[in-house]
Amino acid sequence: MKQALFTIWFLFIFALALSGGALSTAAQTEHQTYLPLVQTAITSSNTIMPSDEHTLALFALDGNVQDTSGHGRDAVLISGTFTSTLMGQGLQLSGQSDGDGQSFHWNAYADLLVHPYTVEMIVTPEDTQNYRKLFSLDDSLDAGWYYRSQGLTAYPHERLGEGQALPNEQHYLAFVSLDNATIEIYLQGVSIGTTEASFTAPAAQAIFFNDDTGTGRGEQLTGVVEEVRISDVSRTAVEIQAIQTSR
Repeated sequence: MKQALFTIWFLFIFALALSGGALSTAAQTEHQTYLPLVQTAITSSNTIMPSDEHTLALFALDGNVQDTSGHGRDAVLISGTFTSTLMGQGLQLSGQSDGDGQSFHWNAYADLLVHPYTVEMIVTPEDTQNYRKLFSLDDSLDAGWYYRSQGLTAYPHERLGEGQALPNEQHYLAFVSLDNATIEIYLQGVSIGTTEASFTAPAAQAIFFNDDTGTGRGEQLTGVVEEVRISDVSRTAVEIQAIQTSR
């Protein structure tokens, strides 16, 4: 699987070279700079997203919620079952709404989420039509990032990319800060727009794939999460497209 992903990446770079201008010179240089990192991630670990100098934490979710970036910023598992996937393992979420809910939190390091930041996820959701929470800044508040109308929203703000985020498909999502209160959202490597972030960084908490108590945890995500990366930089469109191409 990893070798096949690298082959796809190599063919993408080769096609760019043949196109002679599909990307600007600066963008092609950035692709070439990022290539060794993506290659290393694919061939030496069970991750698609590499760990680099801007990575705050990387969760491969291979049987645990430990930070595989080497920084030791581990998350805390709330609940969920680790299951086999083509990437190794992923965290299976069933929509658990009792007690503390499901998935994991990174609350001990939430204060690191200041502009610039990027949060990326590889997730296969079972439902994207209804509100399904991806990220919560406070376990008691409804505000946060969601699937909705087969698109994405930083609730309570506008919905972006409606009809593009289909259920039961693997999605690569990226939430990129433009300032402390604004983000740009990418779906499958393509920007679907900018929106208010629903919080002013830093967030009080950093809770992933777990709905809040404000709605009785009734908007839980169901599906499989395979990877999460948190960075202290606003990842560029070129970097995000490189990850998408390598999946």
